[in-house]
Amino acid sequence: MMLLFILYFILQEILRENLSKKGQRLRCKVAKVFKIILNLKVIKKNNKMEQWGPISLSELFDEIQKTEKDLDGELKNFWDLIKIDPIKWEEKEYGEMGGGFWVVAICGYKVIWFNDIEEGFNISNYKIFGEIDGYWCNQDEIAWSVARLFELVKFGGGVIGQASGPHNMI
Repeated sequence: MMLLFILYFILQEILRENLSKKGQRLRCKVAKVFKIILNLKVIKKNNKMEQWGPISLSELFDEIQKTEKDLDGELKNFWDLIKIDPIKWEEKEYGEMGGGFWVVAICGYKVIWFNDIEEGFNISNYKIFGEIDGYWCNQDEIAWSVARLFELVKFGGGVIGQASGPHNMI
């Protein structure tokens, strides 16, 4: 079992160095394959293995405040318009284990939410209030997601730079 942990973290580090979109997807796939198939449900923090658990509301506020201060001008105004008090929303693919994911902003039919499995913010669509459509495993800071969503509103098009979840390899 220890060999599997070592292999998992070696692969994660190798793939983390490849910052391309394809590299991000592959890294997410490797992580999910190890976590789901082996049912490890562990994370690595400060070089220690710990049991995974969903992020608490106070930890989420800490994550938001870490980079919220980087927003200014138009981005700060935009953030002030779209942010909400965090609320857990369902995500059918990977959200059940932690009781859903925290949504922190809503703009039209898009939400910014925190993926506490991958420890980063993501942008997804929704059709039904309370249900996230589409799992992403970006490890973005809130400021990056706000800027990407602002650019989408300002210039149109689609959200770019999203790392998708794992796909069936069979």
